[in-house]
Amino acid sequence: MIDMHCHLLPGVDDGPRDWDESLALVRQGAEDGIRAALVTPHLGELDPERAEVVKRKFSELVGRVREEGINMRLILGAEVAFGLGLERLNEFGVGTFGGRYFLLELLPLGFVSPSLEEVLFNLQLKGLRPVLAHIERYPGLVDDTERLEKLVRMRALLQVNAEAFLRKQAKTALKLARMRLVHIVGSDAHDPRSRPMRMAEAYRVVKWELGARTAERIFEEVPEALLSGKDVDLEPVAKEEKIFRRIVHRLRGT
Repeated sequence: MIDMHCHLLPGVDDGPRDWDESLALVRQGAEDGIRAALVTPHLGELDPERAEVVKRKFSELVGRVREEGINMRLILGAEVAFGLGLERLNEFGVGTFGGRYFLLELLPLGFVSPSLEEVLFNLQLKGLRPVLAHIERYPGLVDDTERLEKLVRMRALLQVNAEAFLRKQAKTALKLARMRLVHIVGSDAHDPRSRPMRMAEAYRVVKWELGARTAERIFEEVPEALLSGKDVDLEPVAKEEKIFRRIVHRLRGT
């Protein structure tokens, strides 16, 4: 699995407090079957000094993970706040991955700006491809599948936290995944206890409910493609999969 949203750098946001917590998270993820992770510290503004701190700490994290012998590939990205200056992200040096993709956090949480489509369109003109972070946190968005489909047709991508497949939001998360309105998954890990770096249980739920093909696509194939800067097929499914096909998936274990 590839974790496409996690906070592993100590002392830069609300993630781990120190290197011990940071490395504990990485070990936890490796034990859970995560083989690569997009490290996404919060980026509230395009501050060059903060960018240098993030790059320095990421480089140190990579070195410490290597010294510890932990088998996990780390890639630096950021969770970028919705706001002014996004069109300059490519010039900033921190935030994008795969050359053009970036994780976009809509702020404040739960609020979806009416100008979202316009902003995404302008970002596309700059060659940037936004991935909307943890969309399950925006009721006005996840309850409006027509708008989600429109955003996807505008070449936006959608990320869901692994926990959403396990809690009260599971029905909604599975519905969106069934409609191909979930492209990647992240742990959104912040600390080893309350917000751990774990995804395997969510993978098993998706595989059981929707089949191995869907699980492989959103936990492995699409993430790898995005990290490599490739395009992926984003065409949403018009209707939910019929119940008898879901039963067949379960019986076959596919």
